[in-house]
Amino acid sequence: MTATPRVTREFDHHSAEFGQNPLAFYRQWHQECPVVHSEKYGGYYVLTRHEDVAQAAGDPEHFSNTHDVDGTGTGAGGIGIPSLPVRFGVVEMDPPQHRSYRAMITSWLAPARVDAAEPQIREIIVEYIEAARSKGRFDVVHELGIPIPACVTLELLRIPLEKWEVYAHPICDLASYAQGDPEWPRVMQDVAAAEQDLMDLIGERRQRPAEDYITSLLRAEPEGTPMSDEEIFQAVWVVLTGGFDTTSGAIAHMMLYLSENPQVRDELIADRERIPGAVEEFLRYYSPATSTARTVMAPVTLGEHEFQAGDRVLLFWGAANHDPNQFDEPDDLDISRHPNRHLAFGYGQHRCLGARLAQLEARIFLDELLERMPGFVVLGDQAHKKPSVGAIHVYKDMPAAAEPAALA
Repeated sequence: MTATPRVTREFDHHSAEFGQNPLAFYRQWHQECPVVHSEKYGGYYVLTRHEDVAQAAGDPEHFSNTHDVDGTGTGAGGIGIPSLPVRFGVVEMDPPQHRSYRAMITSWLAPARVDAAEPQIREIIVEYIEAARSKGRFDVVHELGIPIPACVTLELLRIPLEKWEVYAHPICDLASYAQGDPEWPRVMQDVAAAEQDLMDLIGERRQRPAEDYITSLLRAEPEGTPMSDEEIFQAVWVVLTGGFDTTSGAIAHMMLYLSENPQVRDELIADRERIPGAVEEFLRYYSPATSTARTVMAPVTLGEHEFQAGDRVLLFWGAANHDPNQFDEPDDLDISRHPNRHLAFGYGQHRCLGARLAQLEARIFLDELLERMPGFVVLGDQAHKKPSVGAIHVYKDMPAAAEPAALA
C-alpha cells in the first residue's frame, strides 16, 4: 500500500479561506499531504484520498460515528468537528444498533417509494420554477434551493408542507455557521424552536395517528421495544437534515455552472438523456456534503499512518472526489464522465439514506429548469457562500434572472 504521510497545517475547514476555493486546497493536499493534521478544535486529522476515505468509512470498528453528547460513554465526538450540541440519530450510531434503526428509516426512502412519488416531486418542482420564472428576477437559494428540497422531503414523509419554513432555515443554518460565529446563538435559538415544533407534532401523532412517517415510527420496535419521543425525533430530524441543505447546494451549483457554461447547457437541452450523468458529475465536482467526522476507537493503521484511540478524523468527501488517483483530470467538470465512482453520498453502512431521492430530485429539477427556463442567468459575482462550507457546501444567496431581458 502506498505511503500516507502526515503534514501539520494551519487549517480550519470552517474558515472563509477554505470556503472561497475548496478545490485549491484539494489540489494542494493531493500533491503534498494525503493526511493533514490541524491543531484547531482540539486537533484533528483530514483524510483526503479516495482510497483512505472509503476505507475509513467502511470500518466502523475503528472509525466510529457515535456521539457521546453528555460525556458519560465512550467520549466519541460524532460527525461534526467541533462536536455539535445535538445528536443526529442513526447517523451517529454504530452497528449493531445502527442496522435496526437504519432499516426502519430506509423503508420510507426505499427506491420503490421514492419512484412512486415522482409525480408529486415533479409538481412541487414545477410550481417553484414557474413562480421564479414569472417574477423575472429571483434568488436561486431562497426561491428554489431551500423550498424545493424541503417541500419534497416533507411530501415524502407526509409531514404538512406548510411547516417547511419552520424546519428548513434553522436546519440549513445549523450546518453553515461554526460554533463561535456571532450568529451561533441566534442559530441555536431557531433550531430549538424547530425542535420543539417537531416534538409537538410527534405528540399530536400519538393522540391522532396518521398514515405518515412519524406514525410509522410510533408503531416501530427497532430493538424490540417502542421508541421514545426523543428517539422518534432523532429519526425524523436526521432525514430532514439530510434532505434539505445538501440538495439546496446541488441546485445552486448546477445553475451557476450552467449559466457560466452555456455550451454545456445547450448540450443538455439538446439531449435530455445526458441529464442523469450530468447530475452525478455535478455531485462529484461540487460535493455538497463536504465532510463528516469519525472518532478512532482503537489503534489502526491507514496507509502508513498510525491513528490512536481518541483521534478525531475528518473524512473529506470533497477531496476524495478530486483525487487524481481515482479520476482523470479531476478538476475538470465532464458531464460525460464514466465511470464516476464519486463519494458524494458517502460510503459504507452510513451512505446517505436519501441518495435515491436526491438523485431523482436533481434530475427532475434540471429537466424542468431547462424546459421552462432555458435562458436563465445567474449573477455569480453577486452570490455569497455561507460563512462555513466545511460540512455542507452551500450558498447564502444567489441572484438570478429567468432570461437576459429580465436584467434590463
